[in-house]
Amino acid sequence: MNVARQLPMALVVGLALVFTLSLVFTLSLMPTPVPAQEVELPTTRTVVPDPEQFDAAAPTDDAELEAEVRKLAGQLRCPTCQALSIADSPSELAREMEGVIRLRLQEGMTPEEVRESFVEAYGEWILLSPRPSGFNLLIYILPFAVLLLGGVIVVVGARKWLRNPAEPGEGMSRA
Repeated sequence: MNVARQLPMALVVGLALVFTLSLVFTLSLMPTPVPAQEVELPTTRTVVPDPEQFDAAAPTDDAELEAEVRKLAGQLRCPTCQALSIADSPSELAREMEGVIRLRLQEGMTPEEVRESFVEAYGEWILLSPRPSGFNLLIYILPFAVLLLGGVIVVVGARKWLRNPAEPGEGMSRA
């Protein structure tokens, strides 16, 4: 066997360690569902329209409007289910919130204004994906930076090891 062509065990272990640590770090940055009793919903402001207006929020035949409602509902977290978007949630509150989105779009609000109205009412927690700004930017950048750093460490270690291969018999002891 040619020793110069084999990766040393330390390099393989180092690569596995870097991969594992980057995976654990990435998973630790992902938002986790919060138990329902810890979430305080606003009591002074509601996003559900008056019952008279709610009939106007029923699904329409306008395919473009329904696509926009579905897109926005997919970006907002259901306060009841918490791990699901409004679009995917089977809860009644999610259907009502979807109706609110539809109603506000029909009233002429832009999708961004509708999203911001939900953020004002529930806080940034309502967004399924945090905005890539400020501290939240770390969630988007850090996993790639750790993987890049791990790749650089592996490449440097492999080059160093290939430049100075172990002599035959060196590091191997026979009993």
